[in-house]
Amino acid sequence: AVARAFRENSMQERYLHGKASWIRKLHSIIDHTRFDQLVAFIIVLNSAFLAADRHNIPREELLMINVVNSVCVWFFTIESALRIIGNGWEVYWYDVYNRIDLAIVSATLVEEFYFYGSGVHEEAVKWLVALRLIRIFRLCRIMRLMRGLRVLVNVFLQTINEVWAITLVMLLILFMF
Repeated sequence: AVARAFRENSMQERYLHGKASWIRKLHSIIDHTRFDQLVAFIIVLNSAFLAADRHNIPREELLMINVVNSVCVWFFTIESALRIIGNGWEVYWYDVYNRIDLAIVSATLVEEFYFYGSGVHEEAVKWLVALRLIRIFRLCRIMRLMRGLRVLVNVFLQTINEVWAITLVMLLILFMF
């Protein structure tokens, strides 16, 4: 983990070396804790509005939810673009959480353009409703912002292999006796 952070920092320094002052300033803004807190707040706010969506919802409430969702989608799109410009593509893509984030934002943009841009009713193409499931993963974006949670998830994922091997041995012993 330390070697990975060191490599990411050296990639970052190489990218920023000789760049225009506005790119360095942009990097300092997107790398600031307050910016991450703002993004986390928007994620939670967006998730709360999406959770308010239900069956037989009044038209005014649905309109409000859709407007807030659209504003948040565009905020997340601009945030991703700013991170790519401020960090450089190589550094941005090096972080797995940024890849997940970009996939979520891209899928949400497809949904936004298709459902709201084309005017096609959702029921007409039910298979695209599956794109709405991507909304659930927006909360996962918080992992990229909360470094402590990120460390816990990484440790958990690394230990799964060991737990899996122990489980297989226990099942084998159980099967034999």
